[in-house]
Amino acid sequence: PVTLGGGLQVEGNGHVSPASGDHAGRERLIELLLSDEPFMPLTSEEGGSRLIHKRRVVLIRFASLFDADLSPEETEGAVEVPVRVELCGLPPDRALVDGRMMIVMPPGHCRIIDYLNVARPFFPLLSDGGVALVGLKHVVSVTPL
Repeated sequence: PVTLGGGLQVEGNGHVSPASGDHAGRERLIELLLSDEPFMPLTSEEGGSRLIHKRRVVLIRFASLFDADLSPEETEGAVEVPVRVELCGLPPDRALVDGRMMIVMPPGHCRIIDYLNVARPFFPLLSDGGVALVGLKHVVSVTPL
């Protein structure tokens, strides 16, 4: 599901390109979110489509590590840090998200603050149920657990 500002949840599948311009294979969901275009298409299970403004995406959950750019090759040597992320623009019962950050940074720069200060507009959190991409602009605080 995709969680938008205000707490609206939208179910659907993102449309990724069968070929990426940055690597072999298909485009990743995080590439779609980070592309310059302001909107991304979602298709519902029933076949209907809608365009979602990417700046309004607070959180998007899915199962694929590949789509979050977290395949084993990309995370080799990563420091895994359990955190609680507080998000703005969501009802209080959904504003806290627990997960694990995979910090891939140069030696000596593996603190949460180092990672967040250079993070892209969306960063991944691992959980037992898969991956969440979190919209950085919607983050109020990050607390180590």
